[in-house]
Amino acid sequence: MLEDTTVANPVFREGAILDSVILYVTVKDQENNIAMDSIQIRLSKYVICTGECRHDIFEGDSVQLSPYCVIGGIPPLEYHWTPAKSLSDTAAANPWAKPTETTSYNVTITDSIGCVATSGCFVFVIPNSINELPKKPELLIYPNPSSKVLHIKLSLEAYSKTTFKLINISGKTVFEATVSNPELSLDVNGITPGTYVYQWDSKDKLLASGKIIIE
Repeated sequence: MLEDTTVANPVFREGAILDSVILYVTVKDQENNIAMDSIQIRLSKYVICTGECRHDIFEGDSVQLSPYCVIGGIPPLEYHWTPAKSLSDTAAANPWAKPTETTSYNVTITDSIGCVATSGCFVFVIPNSINELPKKPELLIYPNPSSKVLHIKLSLEAYSKTTFKLINISGKTVFEATVSNPELSLDVNGITPGTYVYQWDSKDKLLASGKIIIE
């Protein structure tokens, strides 16, 4: 686990432990006086799946959100939800949302040592003036996770021109393309591995969002 066990400040190999480990050090001077000490190293990690948090509500209703499919980190954890409008508490783990229109909520989770994970919830608002459920646009992404090429299939029955965006955990758009065909292939070889949020928009209207993991 250490690059050199005979120096005062050895370098620890990141990822060499699953959860935590206790390291012991013995210090001996030239007169053979000996002292010992120990240190516990804990590894902060998140387990993130490709599942998505989605809710359908009628206009005027509310729903409780959750950082779906994200566990781990070293407590205590801090939460920051956006957009703040229509949320009961942006710093709560499970805030209540009462949007007036279809909204994609994102949450940044920060643990006690500063490690960050992201997740979110997509809330589809059904107008009360519509008796039947509107048909949602369909979005298929595979393989997910991916290390080479992402294949994206869009249902464009009602939308002739859309925009596909890939956003990192810092909120920076790393890929953006105007989509007018039913399929898009995205080479992710040059994109830093990690968890990203995708957004599918049409004329400033959010149609779908979710997570993509690049290995």
